Amino acid sequence: MKVLDWEQIAEIAGRAGKAVAREWRVVEADDLKQECLLWAYENKEILADNPGMIYNMFKRLSTRVACKERDYQDMFYSVYWYTPEEIRTVLKSLTAEEASTMMKKDDLSHCSINDSKLIARVDVTSAFHKLKDDYQVILFKKFVMNEEMSEYERKMSYDAVKRLTTLVNRGIAKKTSELDPAQKDYDYA
Repeated sequence: MKVLDWEQIAEIAGRAGKAVAREWRVVEADDLKQECLLWAYENKEILADNPGMIYNMFKRLSTRVACKERDYQDMFYSVYWYTPEEIRTVLKSLTAEEASTMMKKDDLSHCSINDSKLIARVDVTSAFHKLKDDYQVILFKKFVMNEEMSEYERKMSYDAVKRLTTLVNRGIAKKTSELDPAQKDYDYA
């Protein structure tokens, strides 16, 4: 195993952290640098074998940390935060509503979003169009057409619901921040 130059690694971690912190104002460059150094220490073997890729690894790690922090802050400061299960319920209800009569009980009545059914559907519908095409197709196939799915498609549908949940919540947080003058500098890029 090669000996690593920790001063050089710290300098590269600092550059990557600063680059990401400029794009994501929810994190500090020093915090990202520390996350990179911790990861580097825990993955010394990988770094020793791939010294030319250190900056790219640190930048990717810093971006991941920044994204998690933004999602946490979105959840913490938003008025409401949907769960994947609620998103699934809304997706299932989109076709159930069309098939039901006025006398039939709505299938969202057991869910915490039942009082805001219309708002939930609007939130999901607007975020749905931001999904990549593969995810849109798989969600349509599963929840609207109720078709049989392969194991791969079933797993892909879980990823699609997670991504849709993130997009819905991010859209809500963005709308909320536009109404809150204290949040006007918050970056939702």
